[in-house]
Amino acid sequence: MSYQALLVAPDGDYITDYHFETKEEVLNRLANRGSEWFFYPFEFVVTDKMGRILEAPPELAFFKGKNVQTVIKTFKEAYKIAQEKVNKTGDDIDLFEYIDLVKNIFIVRRVNHD
Repeated sequence: MSYQALLVAPDGDYITDYHFETKEEVLNRLANRGSEWFFYPFEFVVTDKMGRILEAPPELAFFKGKNVQTVIKTFKEAYKIAQEKVNKTGDDIDLFEYIDLVKNIFIVRRVNHD
């Protein structure tokens, strides 16, 4: 089995990169990526088949074990809500507020489906 990085933009757009034989190799490459893929700040490790999230940043750890498409859908929904807020109020949303929005959407969706 091999692994790769899933890099997600706030709007749910994503790319995959850094294909390696171990999760540790992918994590090491992510830790040293510098400004490469700057517009894709949310980093995950997935299998080469893009099935489930294996590793996630601490603030997004609730995505571990979840289907990649669930993660992408959650980011897209959060971005839409964030854009509506910005358009309505003119206030920007900071990173922490955005992550809270992503988390809340994920939790609500989960409660409604369980």
